[in-house]
Amino acid sequence: MRVLLTATAATDQRLDGLTIFAESLATHLSREGHTCALFVSDLEQHPVRAELTTTEVNGLSVFRAALPEPRSPEEALDVPGAADLFRQVLADFTPDIIHLHALELLAAGMIEAAADAAIPTVMTLHDFYLICPAVRLLRLGGVPCPGPDGGDRCGSCPAATGHLTGRYRGPLRWLARRWDVAVRRRFADAYRARFSRVAEAVKRLGAVVAPSEYLAGRTADAGMLGSCEVIPNGSDVEPLPPRNGGGPPVIGMLAHHSAAKGTHLLVDALARMRAVPLRVVIHGGGEPKYLAAVRKQARPDDRIAFEGPFTPADVRSILAGLDAVVLPSIYPENCPLVVQDALAAGRPCVVPSEGGAADVVADGRNGLHFASGDAAALADALTKLTSEPDRIVSFRENLLAEEPVIARAEAARRYLALYQRLLERPAPTSP
Repeated sequence: MRVLLTATAATDQRLDGLTIFAESLATHLSREGHTCALFVSDLEQHPVRAELTTTEVNGLSVFRAALPEPRSPEEALDVPGAADLFRQVLADFTPDIIHLHALELLAAGMIEAAADAAIPTVMTLHDFYLICPAVRLLRLGGVPCPGPDGGDRCGSCPAATGHLTGRYRGPLRWLARRWDVAVRRRFADAYRARFSRVAEAVKRLGAVVAPSEYLAGRTADAGMLGSCEVIPNGSDVEPLPPRNGGGPPVIGMLAHHSAAKGTHLLVDALARMRAVPLRVVIHGGGEPKYLAAVRKQARPDDRIAFEGPFTPADVRSILAGLDAVVLPSIYPENCPLVVQDALAAGRPCVVPSEGGAADVVADGRNGLHFASGDAAALADALTKLTSEPDRIVSFRENLLAEEPVIARAEAARRYLALYQRLLERPAPTSP
């Protein structure tokens, strides 16, 4: 079987859950004898006209689309030239199945290109891009968005329009901000049209998959999906023995740090529990200004250590040195790979009550929940986790006995079964 997968980028340019999972799935499918390739956006090149290059990343063939910077909601949804390059790749690679993991930085028109070519197409949701141009259902200032309301809320959302208008700087930026308001008003109709366009395009997919019940439900509740299958992303990490070394409990956070990821919330929570003996190890790179501010915020607390960037290959060794993992995100994440890796390794997790991580972290059984965005609630959860030595041990034993996370190879098998069902469907007849 020939499978063409799409992602926002390849892992040589971006390391996030979506790109890591798309590459990992392609690798697992390749091991089963299938021919896989990736179609991705080039994050480093933005020519005036779209250009296609071919390369290899970690043993996988990659078609890399260098695309112009979008300057309107229409161009953000369909980056100029992306769909045309995709059609070219379809002709050259001749896939049996297309598996879309991303439209962001590419084009919704890829769905139509696949349908026009009569190639069965699966789309896996990894975030809220179908219903939220800003992806995270989070407005500026960390305010959760209740939903797009058919796109009506998007035109006035600076998080949605900021990448189109935020390039204005300098002494006249006050004038640019006024101009931005006018632009956002003009964008309001465009975002309503975006919602309708995406909803119609999605109907042409053979199947839609979400890795968590939460993400499937939120997307359907917004009026975007009629049906959605759930296939967890799974993990390649195997159970690990307890951490060696003694001393107070060691809690880890692994992320590409930004305000949305809530690293500052974790530091704030720790400041509220200074008498609690524990160590917190923060792994990952991120936005430089944000990280600098968080490091400054954490400086008085010698229980906190920042360890810098890591790669997927480092995750197992990092988890081996931890007793538990914390996810302080202030937006409703799908179900991050790090949470699934931690649970598979036998490491309990502390996660927000809102989001896909709560689907697999059973509160009080293999981890703890806290009220999303609430530093005091996070402090209470961390205190509860570490106050009794047997609690982490009990959570770990439950994880190893119940195995709430499937193996990544099992996720690949479920996708292969889905591909086969789509290939066996009768071809649609012309009207």
